[in-house]
Amino acid sequence: MQPADIHTLSQVPHAPLPAIALSIAEGIATITLEPHVRELTASEKKAVLAANRIRVFIDGRVAGNLSRKPPAPIKLSDYPADTLRFCFQHATLVCVGVVDCRKEQSADDVESLLRRFDGKDVEDSRFVIRMLTDAPYDVGDYISRHRPYVPFRIASPHYTETVEGDA
Repeated sequence: MQPADIHTLSQVPHAPLPAIALSIAEGIATITLEPHVRELTASEKKAVLAANRIRVFIDGRVAGNLSRKPPAPIKLSDYPADTLRFCFQHATLVCVGVVDCRKEQSADDVESLLRRFDGKDVEDSRFVIRMLTDAPYDVGDYISRHRPYVPFRIASPHYTETVEGDA
């Protein structure tokens, strides 16, 4: 084989990526984003935006209970880029739960952390992203690149109360 032949080899087909977990019922769109899933289609995005309320959950923990174990630590670049950008650009509130990456959290720990976001203001917000991460600085940097301002809340076992600020 000559070096020029490299460019003529056919590409190895990859298995199609799994779909994003999306449901729309009773005016509420629910999206669960995991790493290495396909993008939302244009018609799915249109249906999501037509819902009265949108709730997105992103589990970005290395030790998270994902349906498929990621091959390496999770980065924002592992998520479908266009869909992630779509979610953050339309979000009316982003709630980030910061976890300790050095240990696994029990389901009770995770529920306790997420309950910190169960206020009336979150309930009344139209498009809410809830994210668990062990890399909060990456999330803040990402949000600041794709959205000049969106209300941003952080909850963590390391903080005594929810902190509000802009990303």
